[in-house]
Amino acid sequence: MRILYRLDDFLYQIFPELKGISSEEALIKAIQAKYSTEAYIPSVEFSNGIIEIDLDFEQAKEAQKTFDQIVKSAEKGQFDRAKELIKTLIEKGNRNSEVYRIYGQILSEEGDADGGINQLIESLKWNPQNTNALLMMGNIYASAKNDIETAQVFYRKVMEHESKNYIALNNIAGIIAKSGNLEKALKYFEKAHEINPKYPNTLYGLALTHYSQGNYLDAFDKASSGLKVINNEKVNDRNLAQSCQSLQLESAKSYVAQIDEEDLFKSFLNQLQEKTSKKIDVVIDDSISTAAKIEIAEYRGNVNHTIRYKRTNAGYSHLVFHELTHLELIHEARKENENYLFTAKLQNESAFYRKAEKSKKQMIKGGLPEENLKPFLKRMFDGINLQMYNAPIDLFIEQRLYNRNEELRPIQFLSLMGLHTQAVTGANDPTAKKIAPRFVRDANIILSYTQLFQLQELFGVSLVNQIKEPLLLNKAKSIYEEYLKMKEDKEGGEEYDLIKWWAEDLKLESYFTLEHENNSSDEDTSVKVTSTDFKLPEDVMAEIENDPYGLNTDSIFEDEQMKTFVESNRNSETNMAVVMHMVDAIRYFKDKSTGKAKEAGIEIAELGRHGIDPNKKETYSLSSVPNKSFSGWKMLAYMYITWSIFEPSVVPELGLDFKEEYKLAEALAKI
Repeated sequence: MRILYRLDDFLYQIFPELKGISSEEALIKAIQAKYSTEAYIPSVEFSNGIIEIDLDFEQAKEAQKTFDQIVKSAEKGQFDRAKELIKTLIEKGNRNSEVYRIYGQILSEEGDADGGINQLIESLKWNPQNTNALLMMGNIYASAKNDIETAQVFYRKVMEHESKNYIALNNIAGIIAKSGNLEKALKYFEKAHEINPKYPNTLYGLALTHYSQGNYLDAFDKASSGLKVINNEKVNDRNLAQSCQSLQLESAKSYVAQIDEEDLFKSFLNQLQEKTSKKIDVVIDDSISTAAKIEIAEYRGNVNHTIRYKRTNAGYSHLVFHELTHLELIHEARKENENYLFTAKLQNESAFYRKAEKSKKQMIKGGLPEENLKPFLKRMFDGINLQMYNAPIDLFIEQRLYNRNEELRPIQFLSLMGLHTQAVTGANDPTAKKIAPRFVRDANIILSYTQLFQLQELFGVSLVNQIKEPLLLNKAKSIYEEYLKMKEDKEGGEEYDLIKWWAEDLKLESYFTLEHENNSSDEDTSVKVTSTDFKLPEDVMAEIENDPYGLNTDSIFEDEQMKTFVESNRNSETNMAVVMHMVDAIRYFKDKSTGKAKEAGIEIAELGRHGIDPNKKETYSLSSVPNKSFSGWKMLAYMYITWSIFEPSVVPELGLDFKEEYKLAEALAKI
């Protein structure tokens, strides 16, 4: 069949892209392209303003059919069959570049590198711009011949024809990287990344190359970016996601192993001391229950702020940074006269117990002994309040740490992964599901979700789906939106607004009180805490860490009759902390032998030879009194009681003026 066109306006109406082509040769090629298939190119002639196109439909149809069979056979790995069909086409005079390209690829995959090169050269004779053939030539020279210089000749041609082909660049980089030339590979990966920063394969390639070079911080950054792209762009490639996540974890661990963590926070510490006009003591303290904690000077009546941390914990620098940033937020809130103390008063606790009382049967049925009900609920009360206070503030802190400290990010990631993995485990704990009041457990999971959302935003790692609570997930998304609206332009003290809003949304607002700190000016460094109900979050955390189910909790104040008795019998000089601990000791040794009391008393006396600091919190333990932790006052109270039991005549020699406390404790223990 022959088609004729005149070189006139009609032709350009049909093929407007032919306008501007002036040379006869270029015009013929352009028209041929319009009627060609992968396996067939028609004959085109141009003479006296007439274009003649000869189409041999039978030949074209037959050639295309054979070509399709070649592709299908090659894809199935049926290389012998594919080669037979290719030879048939070549013998019939077919000169399609793709036929030779496939032939070259088959030979290369069969291990015949030289044969592959020969066929690819034939492919390029018929179409010098066949980028697939050019790419394959480069790959063979880079991989099979280890000749990067020659490979780059072909790679450069690929980029001349397709300068924005980031996939080709990525593949080139991968081949070069496998050959061991990491510096050269890195340049190609970087070019591909410039063209398309959202191609996750390139980000993984960059991460792997940096990791191989020992650049663990860069490797971590690119692996994290790859995960974020996979999540945000909804890339359905599980293997790539797993590879990015594994490399992210290994990069972070390798990075932590090669740095001095203390060097990371020294600069920020100095800046914050200057900003707050108050010294910040940073103390190694392996006795604390958590990896790090802060003691705000004004809340403790101290001259300096104190950060305590366990240096033995890998990743401790993140938690030191976290506590310092919390102090920074407090300072910023004070400058605006908007700092608040998170307190839990008697009416807050009573409201919680009234609500929790409705779940009493469920908790006992779930396996909680009835005698442990009140101390368990006390832990639930403290725990959910602690989470309600920390969750919103922690989001602002972690975002600020991420934005400011690129060198901290791998450590921040490892630390948060550890914390949030524990949260996921807690949310899925079948025992907690049975015995925790529903309103407490729901709030706990919702608040945990918000932290998992941020983990995914910062580092691309999603733990969200590991908690199967779709209704709570939707609620968490709703309150998280409130944080997102504030995070970029939060002013001093506005984190407390978020606490209030979230508490209202979760119906927890009745269980705590935010009290204004009432400092008068920016320069005021003599802020004092006057609320007797104020309990420091780090102290609550220590109590929960040491006794998560509240089984050791001193619960005598939970009985209204006992409260009345205490208030009517105490005097202004009575140390009520000692009284409480004495009652606990009397009850502990009530059903035990005198020998047990003697064993404990002598152990305490031995410790006392080195000095017992009454102001220390939860830093002592006794082998003779297992599963209990002791503050300084508690240790002294136990000492007084144990010696009163087995050697009362020696008690006056102990140097403990606790006569009034002992009388009140004996009376209280009988109630």
